[in-house]
Amino acid sequence: MMLYLLHRLFLFTKFSLKQKQNVSQNAFIREHFDNMKVLLPEKKKQILLVEDNLADIVFTQKALQKTAINANLYAVRDGEEALEFLYRRGKYYGAPRPDLILLDINLPKMSGHEVLQKLRSETHLENIPIVILTSSDAEFDISKSKQMSVRSYWIKPCNFGEFCRMIKQIETIW
Repeated sequence: MMLYLLHRLFLFTKFSLKQKQNVSQNAFIREHFDNMKVLLPEKKKQILLVEDNLADIVFTQKALQKTAINANLYAVRDGEEALEFLYRRGKYYGAPRPDLILLDINLPKMSGHEVLQKLRSETHLENIPIVILTSSDAEFDISKSKQMSVRSYWIKPCNFGEFCRMIKQIETIW
């Protein structure tokens, strides 16, 4: 698409230059190209959901669809699997780098806090925005998460409408 537009611009420029002998080629191209707007399709965001509850995974997937967020959702069921995905090991070889991580605190094998601590110690992963999405409203969990620089901490609502509103607000984070 971009090549086609550049080719059309070149042909238009070549034709116009023959008619406008007194205008330099570079100035003419700059004048027309700077005013030209190219609309490219929006790149899909990559979201990694680290969640052990299958119902919450489906809930998140449905909320993304309902809110029309342009994203691919990848779900893993425990902390160890999250690290495998992020390090692109084993079955996750070639997995995309997520633009956002939605992380539950209460996970099997490795807690969300342990995953968070590991991610914050890795220079190539530390700048990925992480949102805690959990059922825990314990002050300890909230303060420990904020100490590890999470973008936000959300307690999962039970109502689907509220969940969709929450997902829409999370979209503004990345």
